[in-house]
Amino acid sequence: MSRDRAEAEENARRALAEPTAPLPSGRLFVTPQEVAAAFGMDERSIRRAIAAGQIPATKVGVFNQIPASWLRERAGLGDDDDAA
Repeated sequence: MSRDRAEAEENARRALAEPTAPLPSGRLFVTPQEVAAAFGMDERSIRRAIAAGQIPATKVGVFNQIPASWLRERAGLGDDDDAA
């Protein structure tokens, strides 16, 4: 793995530590765009993290769907729908 790629992955890991925008609530799945907005990251970084297995996702047709519970867990809100 190149140094630039390793550095980009480390930056993505750090950025995924804490959300910077409101989280979607009341849904089972969120889109990569919503995760990117929540963490203040570029959508391409989220898609790379999905491809690398760093973010769990389910493919629905051609779209990736990320469990909202994962997003709430990363935000430190637990798995409670009322927390968001």
